[in-house]
Amino acid sequence: MEESNKTKKLSLGKKKALVLGVAVASALLVSYVALCAVGGGDAIYPNVSVQGVSVGGMSRAEAERVVTQAVEAQTPEQDRGVKFEVATQDGKSTQVQVPLASVSTDCAATASKAWSLGNDSAFAARGGIYLKCLISGAEIIPAYGESDALEKILDEMDAAVGQEAVQSTWELGETSLKVTKGVPGNLLDRESLRSEIFQRMGRGEVVALGEEAPQFTVTLAQTLPQELNFNDV
Repeated sequence: MEESNKTKKLSLGKKKALVLGVAVASALLVSYVALCAVGGGDAIYPNVSVQGVSVGGMSRAEAERVVTQAVEAQTPEQDRGVKFEVATQDGKSTQVQVPLASVSTDCAATASKAWSLGNDSAFAARGGIYLKCLISGAEIIPAYGESDALEKILDEMDAAVGQEAVQSTWELGETSLKVTKGVPGNLLDRESLRSEIFQRMGRGEVVALGEEAPQFTVTLAQTLPQELNFNDV
């Protein structure tokens, strides 16, 4: 009889533990779903900032206004920025300096990036992102727009080491055939380079320009001239 009572007590204890576990799991699930629902509103997630400027809890319009004010309050910096080296496969190289003042912040796009964190994610993922922002915050890399100053720097760099491939040619004389061999060119991927520059500036990875060593090296892709078809010749 005593053994039977012990068995019943153990069974009852397991049932209570199971019920308690289900209740806790249900409460956690409900809480998480609530976080997911909260994260789908019009506001930017809490503790989100752009280069130290807090935009958490703001609408996109409010965040754009705050970021614009912060950008306008900054003094254009010509002595700090990103410095890198550009090299070609035939051994030419040049160093390039991009001052912070040569890029322009797209404040509207930056505010949209801040709002998109979590709000543009799938419903089930929003709760986790919201919780992460609550605990440790999130830093948004600004979006940068087109800049004549930056394009001028890239144009000068291209003129120094970049070149179009020179195609091979042939010329037929009365008694001769003259063939001129083509020359390889160096192709600059401007989009990737701009992205690298913007990422480093957005993360605050800038140096004092001047005698500082380059932060990274870009090796230009080589473009080869088309081979002559000697059957055609």
